[in-house]
Parts: sequence; C-alpha cells; structure tokens
Amino acid sequence: MGALDATDLRQWAAEQVDMAPHIATLTRYARESKVVVEFGVRGAVSTWAILEGLPADGHLWSVEINGNHQMPPAVTSDPRWTFIVGDDLDPAVQAQLPNPIDFVFIDTTHEYDQTVAELAYVLTLSPKRIVMHDYVMEPVLRAGTEFCAREGWRVADNEMPFGLATLVPA
Repeated sequence: MGALDATDLRQWAAEQVDMAPHIATLTRYARESKVVVEFGVRGAVSTWAILEGLPADGHLWSVEINGNHQMPPAVTSDPRWTFIVGDDLDPAVQAQLPNPIDFVFIDTTHEYDQTVAELAYVLTLSPKRIVMHDYVMEPVLRAGTEFCAREGWRVADNEMPFGLATLVPA
C-alpha cells in the first residue's frame, strides 16, 4: 500500500516519522480551537492531525512554500482547510490569513532568521498558543527561547522526540 492510499492518520503519520509522535497533541489543541494557522505542511501529517480535532465550525489555513507535496484526500477534500502556496513572510500571503487566531503551528525552514521573523509576525495575530516543531534544533530553540524572554511567553511543554514545543503567554 502506498502512502496516498492511507485512510488512517496514524498510517499516514508512519510515513512521516518525525511528526508521528505528536499527532495526539496537535489534535487535542485543535479541539480547543476554531481558528488555526499552520506554517509548513510537507507531508500534511500535522495538517491532518489538526483537522482531525478541529470542530465542524473551525478552519485551518496552511501555508507552504512548496505546493508539490503529496497530501492525503482526507486533507485535500476537507472544506475546513485553506491551502496557500507561498512564503509565510510575504505580505500578500499574510493578507490571506485570519486575525486573531487560536493557535499557530510552525514547522518551516528551521533557520534562525526565518524563525525569528515568523514569531514576530505570529505575535501580531494574537495567538493563545504557538506550537513549534523541531524545538531540539539549535536555531529553532534559540529563536523560541529569545522570543519567550523578550515577549513574556514561556515554554509550557516540549514533547520528545524531535521537540514539539508549546509556547504560551507567561
């Protein structure tokens, strides 16, 4: 069975190893949300996990710079999902995003400058929670740590492996 034949989130996540341990957390956060933004889609495991928990009247906006990733029909056919191909720091892309939001999920380049800029932009959306993947990578960890110190936020949780950090206002 190929990845695109997957009809179950856990089966799909097994193909994208680094997100598999975190699907339950993303689904739980989505249950508590109506408006969610995601930066970085890749294999859409995080996207599917968020949609799995999102209420019927909720909506997820996903931004991905590369629109050529394979995604499961459970994601692409969901009317609660808007997919935007572009750079999340591009003002034209940002103009398409809602404000305020309940939470944002960030999993993009893992480069320090990009992550710093994303966090600065996300703060303008008044999120209740910021979730960052790969919080074990030095550039992501440094950007998140500096953001928390500067903006008065804190890391409420950092799931292992791979690091799934949940940042909340202190």
